[in-house]
Amino acid sequence: MVGGIGAPTPDLEYATLAKFDNLVATGAIIWGPSDPEYRDTELPHDIGLLDNIYDFPVEFRVAPAFSNRLGPVPSYVAGNSKPPSFIGPDPVLVAARIGETHTLAFSKFCVLRPHFVLYPNQFERHSPELTGQDLHAAWQVLKAFPRTPLMMIHNYGSASGGLRGHKHMEVFPKPGSSGFKLFPDLTKLKLRDVVSVPTVPYENHIIALSAQTSPEDLEQKYNNIVSLAAQDLVFDRRTSYNVVMTKDWIMAIARKCTGLPGLEVDAAGMIGMVWVGSEEEKEAWIDMGPINYLELLGIPPLQMYDSLSLDRSRYRLDH
Repeated sequence: MVGGIGAPTPDLEYATLAKFDNLVATGAIIWGPSDPEYRDTELPHDIGLLDNIYDFPVEFRVAPAFSNRLGPVPSYVAGNSKPPSFIGPDPVLVAARIGETHTLAFSKFCVLRPHFVLYPNQFERHSPELTGQDLHAAWQVLKAFPRTPLMMIHNYGSASGGLRGHKHMEVFPKPGSSGFKLFPDLTKLKLRDVVSVPTVPYENHIIALSAQTSPEDLEQKYNNIVSLAAQDLVFDRRTSYNVVMTKDWIMAIARKCTGLPGLEVDAAGMIGMVWVGSEEEKEAWIDMGPINYLELLGIPPLQMYDSLSLDRSRYRLDH
């Protein structure tokens, strides 16, 4: 029987990890171990526009799930219209019911252990922003895994690097065992004020969370950071951004393009978790320079315009 948050499941974390391993063993989901490769990209900006140095390490993973991704993307995360009878994922893949509003399911193609898709039970196109119910469901999942710190990502808009279709969030473990840390974890954050880190190659907006964060407070903080991301895109024709959330913080990153064909980047890639299907893809990233590439996909830091007295509306890429 599928458990749920609030249901009498003795240990949701243990139960879902056990089910994940069983589904991998039976071939129901695709996952294989991938050794992280750490790249320290603390290099001066290649075209010499800034005096400061970007401090932005990157963790590469050549993921077996990506190299084996031959089947079609399930209808509940792909396509632009509602399936004739929306029933969600294969029941075998369901990990837990999150209250009455959301379902936590295993991704068919998993990079990390475990790797979930969290989606509302009622069909919604992927374009809407997250609601208070979406955020509360994600928050409940993050808190239900005390031994495996998790993170949630959401890709909003056509330039965000995410699949369009049924609205969904992805949930998977934070990096940690390899020594790689997400840059917001290394930043002094504030519970009431939004912080932007200047030593990464794009504009970012982060605010701290705590165990005492209420659903209303979480929704307000989300609205604050995504409104700032939208302001970053004032000169762009459409609004796209990535949202990343852990139990300690929530962040928004404005996006102006999704990336080159075959090298598209979602929220995970933007924060330095680069997942590829082959060594050739990894080398393509390295040849381009991760810092330069990510700067083109997001909005270059405002300080670059200030230092050069540039009009921000003139420094942009066409979509």
